Amino acid sequence: ITVNGVGITAAPGALYVNTANNNVTYSGPITIASDARFRVVNVATRMNFSNTVLGNDVALWCTAGNAGVDTATAINFLNTFSIGTGTVTKDGQGIVAFNSLNNTCGSVIINGGTVQANGLLNGGPVTVNATGALGGSGTNAGPVSVLTGGSIAPGRAGIGTLTLASTLALDPAAITVMEINRTNAQTADLLVAAAIPLNGTLTVVNIGPALQLGDTFDLFTGTLSGSF
Repeated sequence: ITVNGVGITAAPGALYVNTANNNVTYSGPITIASDARFRVVNVATRMNFSNTVLGNDVALWCTAGNAGVDTATAINFLNTFSIGTGTVTKDGQGIVAFNSLNNTCGSVIINGGTVQANGLLNGGPVTVNATGALGGSGTNAGPVSVLTGGSIAPGRAGIGTLTLASTLALDPAAITVMEINRTNAQTADLLVAAAIPLNGTLTVVNIGPALQLGDTFDLFTGTLSGSF
């Protein structure tokens, strides 16, 4: 499939899925020839790309979910994703997941919902705005800035480890969300970075049985500074 001429602001989008619980997989390669928008809305709807998605310095706007009830809606890139120096913009309350070890773009802007780095996301600077979140159980290569009302939340559908290969900046009104489960093999979400400047609010969510006296959880690996 070649996507060309729709533009990032056009609705419903160059590729569009809108039926509750629909699970659509594009098995052939996708070429993005000009700025484009992929859009998947409605409850528990999936748009999956099992083959490559490639473009040459083009922008891609990904809308996953358009309301609070669409948090399980997802766009999953399962193979090589590369749009050169172009920007990926994410909105909607669902998930955009980069699951391979070859994901490249110029920058990432998260305006709502979650972007998951489950493999290696080499996407340049990542900006997390209000109602957006950066998560996943892989590695994010570029610098991360979490602004007012934005979140960083390691893990994918449960507890996991998110590694940041570059810098992290947390706004005083940013949110760090960590899940814990004392009976899980990995008992807590883990954020790994060379330097972790604590700021904003830390929210810890117990997704397992009741805590017991003496329970401890490791949430961060790296040189810590600042405070929540």
